[in-house]
Amino acid sequence: MKKILFALAILALCCGSLMAVEKASSFKAEVRNVQPFTYMCLEGTGPYAGLPQLEKSFLAKFKSSGLKAADKEITVYWNSPFYVAPEDLEWDIGYPVASNQTDKAGLKAKKFEFNKVAVAMHVGSYETTYITINSLYKWIVENKLVVLGGPCVERYFDAPNSTTPDSKKKTEIWIPIQ
Repeated sequence: MKKILFALAILALCCGSLMAVEKASSFKAEVRNVQPFTYMCLEGTGPYAGLPQLEKSFLAKFKSSGLKAADKEITVYWNSPFYVAPEDLEWDIGYPVASNQTDKAGLKAKKFEFNKVAVAMHVGSYETTYITINSLYKWIVENKLVVLGGPCVERYFDAPNSTTPDSKKKTEIWIPIQ
């Protein structure tokens, strides 16, 4: 009986390893030229646990401002929990808007000034985008590209009130490169 359980455990480990290799080998990324853009946002600080509440506030302010979104909702991460304490994290939730837009209705106008990004698509829960972000940074290094130190951007392909199951949500990840 012990030999059978041991054999099953080894088989499970091998299958799991093969699935992990297959998933890693299916990672797709590309370099994309993009236009700098202006976005309207609410700035967030502290642990990412505050993101859902800030998003709710942002969406209410954006709706009442009369502004028109020029593209998908984004989150811009200015630093990383790998390098700063959770209380020192800085991030924005926003929508790209017309380039001449200025601060309005409690929202701040900011610019994404980069022309080239490494891009990968994450499919799954927003809580697991870090997996794709880490894979994209690895891909950048493997392809001898240079990160500019700009913010990591998540572009959400599903509307904020979407009923899309978490396992099927699509988030495009951008990392500015030279």
